[in-house]
Amino acid sequence: MALVVVAMVVEVIVKPNLASTEHLVAIGTALVLCAPAVLRLRHPSDGDGGAGGPAVPPAGD
Repeated sequence: MALVVVAMVVEVIVKPNLASTEHLVAIGTALVLCAPAVLRLRHPSDGDGGAGGPAVPPAGD
């Protein structure tokens, strides 16, 4: 993935055009929108492993 992004950046520098710039903006936007979810899964704040849902009590209680 990183190689594709680098190639696109080089393309924008060498041959600027609207389509390649729009693709870079789309990739950047996707990364920004996905970053909070990825960080939340990697660093759960409440110790539940990042499940995100309510705790389920054990069966039989």
